[in-house]
Parts: sequence; C-alpha cells; structure tokens
Amino acid sequence: MCTGGTVEIKGTVSGCWAGRTILEKRLIIVLGITILLSVVFSVTIISYAVNSGDTKHKICLTPGCAVAASRLIKSIDEKVDPCEDFFEYACGRWVKRHPIPDDLSSIDTFTVLRDEVINILKDLLESSISPKDITAIKKAKILYKSCMNETLIEQRNMTQLEKVIQNDLGGWPVRNSNWAPKSFNLVSTLVALRRYNVQPIVSIAVKIDSKNSTRNIITLDAPLFGMPGRKYYLKSRNDTKLKAYEKLAVQMAIEMGADPKQAEKDMADILDLEINLANISTSNEDRRDNEKLYNKMTVKDLSGNFTGFDWFSYITQIMNIPNKSIDISSTEEVIIRDPAYFTHLMKILSTDKRVLANYAIWIFIKKVGVYLPERFRLLIQEYDKAITGTTSARPRWRTCTHFTNDQLGNAVGRMFVQQNFDDEAKSQMIEMIGNLQNSFSEILTELQWMDEETRLVARQKAEEMRDMIGYPDKILNDTELNEEYKEIEYVPDDFLGNVFMSMKGDSIENLKTLRESVDKDRWITQPAIVNAFYSSVRNSITFPAGILQLPFYDKHQPASMNYGAIGVVIGHELTHGFDDRGRQFDKEGNLRQWWSTEVINRFEAKASCIEKQYSNYVVPEANMKINGRTTVGENIADNGGLKQSFRAYKNWIHKRGYEEPLLPGLNFTHDQLFFLGFAQVWCGNMRPQYAHNRILTGAHSPGRFRVIGTLHNSRDFSKAFKCSLGSYMNPEKKCTVW
Repeated sequence: MCTGGTVEIKGTVSGCWAGRTILEKRLIIVLGITILLSVVFSVTIISYAVNSGDTKHKICLTPGCAVAASRLIKSIDEKVDPCEDFFEYACGRWVKRHPIPDDLSSIDTFTVLRDEVINILKDLLESSISPKDITAIKKAKILYKSCMNETLIEQRNMTQLEKVIQNDLGGWPVRNSNWAPKSFNLVSTLVALRRYNVQPIVSIAVKIDSKNSTRNIITLDAPLFGMPGRKYYLKSRNDTKLKAYEKLAVQMAIEMGADPKQAEKDMADILDLEINLANISTSNEDRRDNEKLYNKMTVKDLSGNFTGFDWFSYITQIMNIPNKSIDISSTEEVIIRDPAYFTHLMKILSTDKRVLANYAIWIFIKKVGVYLPERFRLLIQEYDKAITGTTSARPRWRTCTHFTNDQLGNAVGRMFVQQNFDDEAKSQMIEMIGNLQNSFSEILTELQWMDEETRLVARQKAEEMRDMIGYPDKILNDTELNEEYKEIEYVPDDFLGNVFMSMKGDSIENLKTLRESVDKDRWITQPAIVNAFYSSVRNSITFPAGILQLPFYDKHQPASMNYGAIGVVIGHELTHGFDDRGRQFDKEGNLRQWWSTEVINRFEAKASCIEKQYSNYVVPEANMKINGRTTVGENIADNGGLKQSFRAYKNWIHKRGYEEPLLPGLNFTHDQLFFLGFAQVWCGNMRPQYAHNRILTGAHSPGRFRVIGTLHNSRDFSKAFKCSLGSYMNPEKKCTVW
C-alpha cells in the first residue's frame, strides 16, 4: 500500500518509489536497515558514523529515532523555504493530511492528541464494573453508562427538567400561561439558579483573595453570556450569528411547549436584554489590569453603592448551603471585579419581570440542552453550525466521556495514569523544569530594562514556583480517592438527575470554601487532559498526564525535540508569571506592586512592541487581524518560553559534553530539530467561523502565528536555519520582553 505522506516498510516499495520525496526515500532506506539490524542482532540502541563534509556525525538508529524522523517527514513540506514561511514548511503536509472532520470546527495537534486520550478514556469507562474497582471508579462508570442510555433518556423525555423548572426555579414564563409577575422575585430566582451553578445577570463565586492569597473571599462579576463572548452582541441586531442564537432560543421554547408566536416575541425580548448586558460589561481588553479588577468593599457598602437590588439577602441566601450554612454579616468583605457593570445594571434591573425571568431560565436551559433528548441536541447542532462551522454532531460517547471526566476527573485520571502514564516522564519533567528555571535566571541577568532589586525578586519568584506534574499522588490512594467523592451517589437509570446532582455539587464545592484556608498544593485540573496551566495566585505551573505524550514529549525521541515541544510549554507557563498580568503578583501569589514604577514603564514599552507586532498579522481563514491586546499575555509567554527552552537545551548539551546522534534519513541539526519540534506542536486547520470566533473571544493567537510571531523575534531560529536578515522569517525589527 502506498499513500501520500505515509512512510511504510511493508513488502516491496518499488511500486510507489517514484512517488516518494527525497526525504522519504532516504528515511525508508534507513528504517529498513534499522528493522533488519533490530531483528537479526536484537539491537535496541544503535548508532553509526557517516561523513558529512569535514565533520563526522553519529546517526541514531533506535526505533524511537526512526519514529521521530517519520513524524517530521510526514509534516514537512520541503518545497517551502523555511526562511519564507516556517509554519508552512514545518506543517504544510500535516495540514494537507488532516482535513477538518464534519463534527469539528478546527483540527490541530492538540485535537489529535485529545482524541487519542478521549478514546482511551472511553474504553476505560465502557469496561464492565469489576469487584476490584474501588467505589470512586464504580461511580465514574455508572455516570458514563447513565449518559449513554439514550433510549431511557428519550423515554423519560423532560420529566426531570420539568420538575426543576417548575418546583425549584419558579417556571418559565414563555411556556407557562399561568405565570404571574407578582410571583417573581429576582433575588430568589438567581439564588435558586446558583444552586445549580448557573449564574445569569450576576456571577458570584468564592475565589482566592488576590491580595491575601492564603484566604478565600466572595467575588462578584459580570456573568458569562449565552453566546461565546461579549463581542458577538455588539454587532447589528440582524447579524447572522445573533439571529442563529435567537432562533435556537425560540425553537427550544417551542419544543418545551411554548406558543410559537409568544416564543418569538419573548425570545426577541431576552436577546435585547442580553445585548444590553453585554454592552455594559467591560471588554476583555480592559480586564487585563488586575488592580482595576480588585475593588474590595463590605456587603453594606455594596448595598449602598449599587442600590435597587437586595445584595444582603442575595448573598446570605446563596451562602446558606446544605450541611454548611455560612453566616454573613453586613461587614463581610467582597470583591467587585466590574464596578461599571454593576452601576449600569441597577438601571437594567427595572426591566419587565417577564423578560428577566425568561432570560434567567433560558440561560439554565441552554446550559443543560446538550444533555436533553436528541431533538434538543439537533437544535444546538444547527446553532453550532452558524457559530463554528461544524456540520454534524459529535458522537454521544464523546459528550459522555467529557462530562464524566469533568465531574470525576481524579477517578477517571486514576484509570488513565495506571494504564497509560510512564512515571519516568515525571522525573524528566522535574529535570527540565529545573533547567528552564536556570535558563530564565540567566536571561534575567542580561535584561537591561530591569534593575537589580526587581531582578532579585523576579528570580526568587521563578525559583519558588510550585510544579505539579502528571497527577496528584492522592488519586492512587483508595481511601483518599473514595473520600473525595463520598457525597456523590449516581443513579444508573437517571442521567438528567445525575446532571443536576453534579451541577449542585459543583456549586456547593465552590461556596463551602469561603472560611477554609487556601491549599496552594491542591490540583486545579484533572490528570487526563491535554493542556498546561499557570496560576498567579498559587504561583504554580501544572502539566497533567494527558499532555506528557507525543508530540509534546517522548523519552525515546531526541532531547532537542522534547525541549522544542514540552520544553517551550514549560517556559510558556513559567513566563506567565511575568507577563502583563502575572507580573503583578509576587512569589506568594499576592497582588502587589513589587516592581519599581520605572521598571514597569520599561516593561510596558516592551510589551507594547509585542502587542503591535501581533496586531498586524492577518488570519487568512477569517481575513481579520489578531487582537494584539487580548492576546498579549499569551504572546509574551510564547516568546519567553521559546527563548528559555532553547537556552536550557544548549545548557543541557554543554553539561553533557556532546550532542545526541542525528535522526536517520534527515540532514537536520539538533538546533533545527528544536525549532521543528516547537513548530509542529502548532500544526492545524480551522474553519472561517472558528477563526472568527477565535479572534473575537480567544486569549491565544492562532497556531500559525504562535509559530511565525515567536520565530520572527528569535535570533536563535534565524541562526539555526541561516535565514538572511530581511527575509520574512528574519525581520530586522524584533520584539523581546523576557
């Protein structure tokens, strides 16, 4: 069999030899030698010397190196000049080999790895409950199986939903002709919805106090909206995406028994209300200064500053949680993150009660819609098509797997790490993190814009970052894991009831922490996900087990590629502690000005260069420019992470005393392999709708510009690929912060 871009050593290759690229032919020969030697001599680690010019190089012939070389070749488009477009060079063939599936809005290397992880989780959750399974794992399997029982979900229709809406939430006016305005109380409705972790109109949560990171505090903010982000509401009232959202609300109301004409009128009213709410909320661009988001006051002051809503009753009722009612007095301190929103909100709350009630319940229904019978999910799919470009729904098992992992992440994570995680990755990550911290420290000494006093405390902050790798140890302890989920009892034949139980549990889990001290070593994510995190208030970096796999990490591939991939991710998260927002927090995770004003001004000038640079990139899929302001923190982290990881790799080589053998069939140096490993992490395709959404709402630049933008500023890259000054990939003007 001979397929484009696939390297195969199977039978004869003569039939398709002519169609191979030079790189592929070279690799096929070397792979054949590798396999032959491995079979005949049982060789597991081999290298041999070949002459290249005047220099003698060693070639790695291990299976791991052969696989790494194969992956590179299947992604690289050697027809593209790396100095003219390194994304197309590194990812050109990957992009051609990965068309976007109908049920996805984009596909990239993250998506591919996430699919691999989710398939593993599916198999684990679908396995029969065994007597050997501990209680926590049994609960995960029960939840998953209840979600997969579509026949029963259809039979029960909306029985559970009806009970919640009528008995707990006061009814939905659009479908209830007996609904009376005099029976509606906004405070009571919002409190009831918060019990289900749904927060329309006002967001209230217990969070770590930014200026005293050892304690928790009640925090109030503008809410999330029904559409992906605020900017969707700032367009023409006849915008196609707004109309798709309105149509979804109308159709779901009709499916729940509303009169079609009444549904059209009521849903138009709630969209107008939501547009007004979006307009009074603060933009993402203006939410990057943490000091401006930190407005502490007492509940008494809150009531005096924002009149027209019974704040004391609202907060005291919300904190009256089952089994742990928390006393709230008028002197209780709260944080207001968006004061301007609350100032204008008081006027909007005079809106007709029917509109407020319809809107509040609509946000609840939209949140649970994906868990309802099939006809509701089909309506959501039509809406998703308008927003993201997807043309079919994702399989049911994916929804169920994600939901189970979200709710019982440590139980699912235990199953995953026991079968699919190599603990050697943990020790190597610890070493790499230490090396990245050392390289960051070296770079600090070279920064001319930073004074000595700030340099010292910045170094201390980097050195004292907590690192969380793979998974929390407690998930392997039967007693501790069972204890974590002791309050949860899922019913095998009542999925929607299980959903509501989970929503209530999430709400309680957050609120009950108000009087608890902060455990900064607590994991804030589940192990079986493909992502990485930095927490400013914890000053911690987290790398779950899910991301410690190819293409990010593999113990069998050259260290140059590991440092280019997971190493840059480590540096990225580390740099978040020093981006435009992270730099406002000290080593203890407290929001305070620990830099001098002069150094802050120099930093902001450096950051401004990054902001302007990325604002000039046009995303071809959407024909729109990147928002350099909202993405500046991520772009600073990308640039800093690349620089730190390359230096860490070079220091690793220097300490080792010699370079690793080269990959078979390729002419790349290890410096070049580093940058290829980096770039191929971001290979991807996206639909125009998704690109549009990404620019409007995303904090990250699209993958193409995470490669191009970062490498535009890298002298190490230009040197490695010998890009002449003034070529596209080596512009004369470069922006650097860290």
